[in-house]
Amino acid sequence: MSKREEALRRFQGGELNCAEAVLLASADITGRDPSEETMHALGAFGGGIGCGELCGAIAAAAAAVGLSYIDTHAHACPRSKQAAAALTGKCIRELGSLRCEELKPRYFDEKLRCTLLVEKALDLLEETAAEIG
Repeated sequence: MSKREEALRRFQGGELNCAEAVLLASADITGRDPSEETMHALGAFGGGIGCGELCGAIAAAAAAVGLSYIDTHAHACPRSKQAAAALTGKCIRELGSLRCEELKPRYFDEKLRCTLLVEKALDLLEETAAEIG
């Protein structure tokens, strides 16, 4: 089972929130398994940081950019800024917003939760990684 399949199963089962699911699944794209501490930190971003603001799935995709491109610190790795900007632009163009409270009416389903949004964030992360290299 891929990390994406595992993450989606655990998300749909209510074990993971959107941010945790995207970060876990991103290992298939980045080749880096997130640490337990990183999973804990990103868990706070679920539900739009708990208040409907920045979408947790998008925040986690941006965190995966950091895991993928930053070896020392962000200022020493210009590709991380390029990749984060590219990802953010894709999200705004394709989803129309970065805000959970604006995305949720379009993507939330009682049974599936925000599975479509989690999958879209992963697709956009994968596209970005392929473009930036």
